[in-house]
Amino acid sequence: MKFTQERINRVSKEITSKIIGDGLIENKTGDENDLRLAIVRILTDEFRVEEVIDEEVRRIIASYSRKIPEGSREWEVLYRKHYDEQMNKRRKF
Repeated sequence: MKFTQERINRVSKEITSKIIGDGLIENKTGDENDLRLAIVRILTDEFRVEEVIDEEVRRIIASYSRKIPEGSREWEVLYRKHYDEQMNKRRKF
């Protein structure tokens, strides 16, 4: 899923507010921005991994000897299968 930087910032603010508001962490410094920036980095890294995996899966499907039209049921099944495999390889859990 592709998020704009603006949307990532908005989501990070919402997550930060929820975490602090629910008392899930103790904010000793009173500065929520450090936590928000850490969340931005995590989200950005996660989306980057998804983009890399998407590119890899598309390359794998394109390498098949038979052309499989994107959007077809077969393409969707193969995409999901290879996407899950690649995600499991990278996350190793």
